[in-house]
Amino acid sequence: MGFAMKTGDSRLPEMYNVIYAVGQNSANYFKDVKLVQYCLQKIYATGHYAAPKGAMTVDGICGPTTRAWIKAFQNEMVSQGWCMNPDGRVDRAPADANAHNVTHTITMLNAELKRLNPNAWVMLPSIVPLSSGTPSGAASVPRVTPAGGA
Repeated sequence: MGFAMKTGDSRLPEMYNVIYAVGQNSANYFKDVKLVQYCLQKIYATGHYAAPKGAMTVDGICGPTTRAWIKAFQNEMVSQGWCMNPDGRVDRAPADANAHNVTHTITMLNAELKRLNPNAWVMLPSIVPLSSGTPSGAASVPRVTPAGGA
């Protein structure tokens, strides 16, 4: 199940992270997969990037469409100059992710969703329930409520 964490990076002070990897040769736990699917669906729905083939369904099942969309997103980020391994996996970003010389896919999913579709980013916890605890000692982030208190 995904969780919210502080990043220590002023560009993205908090983000939603996966507990277990999603994608090719990964654990693919239901709620982690839903988190990744939701981010991908909402990012591509903005029309900023050409959507990969197939319809993304936020169903928690990591099938061929989800894996293809992960790979397409990674390739898009690499084409923009981000240091990312386009391996078809979304691994958990460590608590000190900003100290590493590589950009984690989950971090870019958060950054792009927040930049391109801020309302979808704010709604994420209501769509994909996040754990109340935080693994690996990551600092807890208060839940964000959308304008209007929904």
